[in-house]
Amino acid sequence: MSHEGIEKKSHTQRRVFAVIVGGFFLLLVFMNTVLVVQMAFFKIPQIQKSIQEVRDVTEQTLYRVSAQAQRSR
Repeated sequence: MSHEGIEKKSHTQRRVFAVIVGGFFLLLVFMNTVLVVQMAFFKIPQIQKSIQEVRDVTEQTLYRVSAQAQRSR
């Protein structure tokens, strides 16, 4: 083969390598996205529980403040 055949083979190998690396990178990005979505999905009940706890504490505080205000009148 001539010099052109070697260059063509080298260029093809670089292209194949670039496609493999690009595909691997896209796979990593996809896996990361799936993990983030899973983490967010599983944290939703915990967040809802925390919000409910804050609401309960707020209600208790308002009740105590209003009871104290009525006693002081």
